[in-house]
Amino acid sequence: MRILLICERLDGTDGWSRYSLNLKNALLQNGHEVITCTTNDGDGDYAVLPAPLRMMTRPWLRKGVGAALQKIMQEKKPDVLHYTVEPYALSVPSLPKALRSRCVLTIHGNYGVRPLRWWASRRCMRKTLTEIGRCITVSSFTFNKVFDALKSYPALKEKFGGKACTIPNGIPLPPAPRPHVRRDRKEILFVGAVKGSKGVMEALRGCSAYHKRFGTDWHFRIAGALDAQSAYVQSLQAFIADNGLQDHISFVGRVDDATLEKLYAKADVFLMPSITLPDTFEGFGLVYIEANAHGVPVIGPSTGGAAETIGNGVSGFIVDPSNAEMIANRMHRVLDNGEIHRDQCREWAERNDIRETAKSTLGVYNDCVAYASN
Repeated sequence: MRILLICERLDGTDGWSRYSLNLKNALLQNGHEVITCTTNDGDGDYAVLPAPLRMMTRPWLRKGVGAALQKIMQEKKPDVLHYTVEPYALSVPSLPKALRSRCVLTIHGNYGVRPLRWWASRRCMRKTLTEIGRCITVSSFTFNKVFDALKSYPALKEKFGGKACTIPNGIPLPPAPRPHVRRDRKEILFVGAVKGSKGVMEALRGCSAYHKRFGTDWHFRIAGALDAQSAYVQSLQAFIADNGLQDHISFVGRVDDATLEKLYAKADVFLMPSITLPDTFEGFGLVYIEANAHGVPVIGPSTGGAAETIGNGVSGFIVDPSNAEMIANRMHRVLDNGEIHRDQCREWAERNDIRETAKSTLGVYNDCVAYASN
């Protein structure tokens, strides 16, 4: 099968690009042909896309993207078009009607809901969901969020329920981790963009509570893109200083895959208590599975799609992000009591092998092709 992936970039540095890269590689390994369409710096076969969020507020860009995709379709004749970044799917109504049923959209989280609520994109997103061939949601939570967002449009809500399916995210499993070296100083790891929705402040409060209640030495490494001048990062720094935690916390910025592998190898626990709000939520939480694949127990939120990726008491613990004492207690159970076994974490991650994700996604592609052929 020949697939056109429509994504922002393929460097694997965020959820959108990691999903796209993992899926592309798995499809190639299965003998399928994959053509990629990205932004200018996205490392794709065709660099014709604007930044995705610009699609939300600039209707004329949607027509331009639709025209560019038509040219690629005429040249490459793919069997399906797979939008792996939600805002780009706003171009679906600009495609010829015969092509729309060959389009697939993966809905990861926030941007499956926000276009339905923002005035500049609401009408176009409704039309996209009406005419697109199939939709994939990465968790039951994400499916339900979109389903609920369509409550004012009962006919579309019913249609979406019939064309959407849930396929959990997958990862290429790394080699089985070597036996972990336990140290007196416990290593806590966060990987993600340093912003409010990822629960970095909540993680710091949990670490502070752990520091006050238990005598264990620890270090918290925060890996991910950050704006040091932003009000949020400044508030984090102020909290660290006010609580005398400067020697226990490091911001290491965005890291490459090789460095990330080393961070996982050293980590005793992964901590990311993401926040769930009406339009902001963790649609799946790929990073929890990645940590588990390296044998690292995880602590994440009891809400959002992340709760579906964590085996509570098996691969880690789910917590109320606003409850610092609860976070501290679960840290104690992992770091001091050793209640989560690293081999169980690896076994849990193996349930999310990208090869299974690709297999299920191919089933969706085949449905689109069969429908379009009738």
